[in-house]
Amino acid sequence: MCTSRRIFLADAARRDGSLTGDKASSVVFDNSKIKRFVPDYCATVSFAEGIQRTVDWFDADAARRVIDQEANAKWDRLLMRMSRGWRRRRDGCGSEPYIM
Repeated sequence: MCTSRRIFLADAARRDGSLTGDKASSVVFDNSKIKRFVPDYCATVSFAEGIQRTVDWFDADAARRVIDQEANAKWDRLLMRMSRGWRRRRDGCGSEPYIM
């Protein structure tokens, strides 16, 4: 199992909720599954347009632009753990990630 996945799973165990289905095995999302079940499926919105629509949606309502400081701090801690794990691995300090 790769270092970043180990760190993510270690952190996920401390949080409420869970990842289910195909999201539990990978953080790479594609449309191959839907194409298997719905062969005529065709995405009609480009990534750039989808991102712009998302930003516009947040911008349309001030309540959607409030930063959740607690969630932000949790993401910061997760990224710090991942960064430490990557540095340890890069520096040859073992194959296991550093997890606080």
